[in-house]
Amino acid sequence: MACGPGDHAGVQTQFRDSAGVVIAESSGLPEMGAGGWILDQNPSLSIGTLEGDPSYQFLRISGAVKLSDGRIAVSDNGDHELRIYSSDGTFLTRFGREGEGPGEFQEVLVMGTVGLDTLVVLDGSQRRVALFDPDEGFLRQALLPEEAGVILHSNGMFGDGSIVFGGAGTLAAARESPASGYQRLTDPFYSVTVDGEGITHFGDFPGTEVYWTVGVMNGRETRAAGFVLFGKSPRAWARGDRLALGTRDRFEVNLFDPSGDLVRIVRVDVPPVAVTAEHLDGLLQERLAQLPSPDLAPAVRSAFGDTPHAETVPPFETLLLDSEAFLWVEDYHLPGDTLRSWTVFDGEGVPKTRLSLPYANRVFEIGEDYVLALFENDLGVHFLRMYPLARGV
Repeated sequence: MACGPGDHAGVQTQFRDSAGVVIAESSGLPEMGAGGWILDQNPSLSIGTLEGDPSYQFLRISGAVKLSDGRIAVSDNGDHELRIYSSDGTFLTRFGREGEGPGEFQEVLVMGTVGLDTLVVLDGSQRRVALFDPDEGFLRQALLPEEAGVILHSNGMFGDGSIVFGGAGTLAAARESPASGYQRLTDPFYSVTVDGEGITHFGDFPGTEVYWTVGVMNGRETRAAGFVLFGKSPRAWARGDRLALGTRDRFEVNLFDPSGDLVRIVRVDVPPVAVTAEHLDGLLQERLAQLPSPDLAPAVRSAFGDTPHAETVPPFETLLLDSEAFLWVEDYHLPGDTLRSWTVFDGEGVPKTRLSLPYANRVFEIGEDYVLALFENDLGVHFLRMYPLARGV
């Protein structure tokens, strides 16, 4: 049953209903900055320093959220702590340290807030979630159930604080793997409540593409799995009352509500991009540039040459949901890219615009008028930056 067409920024979007699920299908992607949207390339706020006060030095920023009064909470996995900064970037206080006790961390990741700015903080290594008050500090914590699988990889959280897990790329299906050759793993996705007692299963989805090889070590047969170059794997992100999830087989994103029901599908008709020799060489050069020693280059080249690759690149990289329930779909990262670009869809699934930031940024949170991102300079030093966002039509 057709729900009617829509046209925005030169892109035609058709709506139809399929068994109660609205499907929004668009004819293509809008132009950069369509509809008058502007993402300022100059940050309005930058927190971080190479030298000086340790309160402004970051070893490994893992997450950041803006509170309702403008303060900013940042989790640093290098120092295993949660820090609070004022709206102008002045350091206010810190909570936590490395350890296993209440309010201590092995891995710290601030997920967001519930209620009146109560911070939800995940420690994947210890399988627990903790709540912090930005003024008083640690409130309480709960263990997360084994049914949620691997929780080192999180996919955002719903407005009630339930955290989504899945798509970790683990070899969970190894016992059912072929002796050698190609395999597409299966990835389940779950959400777990902040008290660790409620769990919702969103389904099992086509997971990471891997290949298996057989070898011999010390006279014994060994089997190892590697990732297919430019292979597919799922992406997901939850915020508010929606979970966006796509397997990246095509430009398609499924939107679920917190109860696990599929409520909307967003599709875009874009041609597939073939993996070329230039793409493969660019990927190899990126890996060689990251080696700690040039002596490792021959082994990396050899392994790279033996690794199969997909015929086409995935249609997108990551998914995000902003504070206004808009869906942000990031372009797939190709070797040599200098920008990170997103297509922005409204709550109905209509593409509104496309926006970009320099590649050195990784977005944590998008609000009504800001984008909060990790910026990493050429020396690997982390900064937290806020970029002004002007929403158009």
